[in-house]
Amino acid sequence: MMFGAGMLLWPLLIVGLVWFLINQRDRSTQEPSVPANAPKRPDARALLDERYARGELDRDEYLMRREDLG
Repeated sequence: MMFGAGMLLWPLLIVGLVWFLINQRDRSTQEPSVPANAPKRPDARALLDERYARGELDRDEYLMRREDLG
């Protein structure tokens, strides 16, 4: 018996499609790789507030920078 190229092509296409869909689903459910013990970075506003509280910035400079941050 002789097999045609079409008989082999369709199963390969189906297997390839199933593999692609499984791969895409796995990628979409993965969380970004951030170490669990990585310290949280404070946002710019919190850093600015801390600098003002420590006296590193005067009131005018603090208000100007806070306005720049939005």
